[in-house]
Order: sequence, then C-alpha cells, then structure tokens
Amino acid sequence: MSSKILIPFSATAAACAFFVVLSVCHVDAAETTSVWQGVYTKDQAARGKTRYFTACAACHGGLLQGDSDSPELAGPAFMKRWGDQSIATLFAF
Repeated sequence: MSSKILIPFSATAAACAFFVVLSVCHVDAAETTSVWQGVYTKDQAARGKTRYFTACAACHGGLLQGDSDSPELAGPAFMKRWGDQSIATLFAF
C-alpha cells in the first residue's frame, strides 16, 4: 500500500519540477529575444561606443544627455520625441 502512495506523489513531484524548469526556460528565452536585451553583439556595441565618443560625444555628451544646442539621445525626452517614429525617420533627421 505504501508503494501506491509513493507513485502518485513521485509523479506529482516530477510534474511540478517539469513545470518549474519549463517556466524558467521560458523566461530565459523571452529575455534573450528582447530588443532591449541586446540587438548587437558585444563587438558591435564596442565599435559603436568608440565611434560615438569619436564623432558624437563632443556635442551630445558622454551620457547621451545633449546640451542647449544638441538634443539628448537617450532618456524620457528622447523616447517621448522618437518613441513612435521609425528608425529611418530618426536617421533622416
């Protein structure tokens, strides 16, 4: 009789463990496919950073904050202005 009790418990425990692992894997997969989690490789990002500091930071600032003559390139004001625009519109500006 005790073996009958252990079998359903073991199946239930295995099923619970399976769903926990499945949910963790699902979260990891969703995070790796988000555009906010990394569209570029680390090498591409490093090249972009170098190019930004060479060509853009003098006007737009080291923290993308902009100044009175150059607009910010990050933050709430940037997102308010460009959030509903295409990347092509941004680059054409």
